[in-house]
Amino acid sequence: MVMLAVVLILVTLVLTGCGSQQSASTRPLASSVAAAVWGNSTSASSSIQWSGSGTKVTGNVSSNSGITMSGSNNSIRGTAYYASNLTISGSKDTFTSSQNVSPMPMPVGYSLADYQPGGREAVKAQNAGKYHYVNGDFTVSTSGTVLDGLYYVKGNVGLSGSNITGTFTVVAEGTISISGSGFNCNTYSSGLLLFANGSSLAISGSNCTLGGIIYVPTGQIAISGSGSKISGSLFGNTVALSGSNMVITAQ
Repeated sequence: MVMLAVVLILVTLVLTGCGSQQSASTRPLASSVAAAVWGNSTSASSSIQWSGSGTKVTGNVSSNSGITMSGSNNSIRGTAYYASNLTISGSKDTFTSSQNVSPMPMPVGYSLADYQPGGREAVKAQNAGKYHYVNGDFTVSTSGTVLDGLYYVKGNVGLSGSNITGTFTVVAEGTISISGSGFNCNTYSSGLLLFANGSSLAISGSNCTLGGIIYVPTGQIAISGSGSKISGSLFGNTVALSGSNMVITAQ
């Protein structure tokens, strides 16, 4: 019985560079494993585009349209769910399994109103003396800056300094750009690390350690930096992973 259980757990679908493409069905998504990467768009041809190589994911990868993988040597210890197609042109990309599904609602949701002045999360942070309201853009270019608490930003966020640390949550009505490397940070508010309500959240800095959910409900999460570790999940309308040698572990 032990040997049978091990075999069942380790059954792995290996998709190599043969342009593998599968069509959709209407089977429902059913899994107790947390989503590590979620592409919510039903209109994009592929709401998850994965060109980076050597990334290890623990958790499911789910798309409400297609998944396109051109990078190689990516390992996903979870199920790849896709509503339209799963196209693999890279080599040695592995999943525990894959499944055609109907589009599903995003399993998490955050509201700007909770973080705006007077909102539920804003009041909690304000009572703790850790609420920061920025009426405009928010930029941090100084390396080694420590951020602490909840930051609500009316404009765009640009974090270009390296080795930024702290326990914080950043919520922006606009976009978020992280170009500094060596971040080491964890979530402050309700499991959320970064929330961009604009068109994009881009992480080009490398070797970052990020703890918490990254959420972009109407735009794209684009990660081009390499060597980062994310203990949390990526929830975007679309997701583009071009960075390599990352570790993403759903919490």
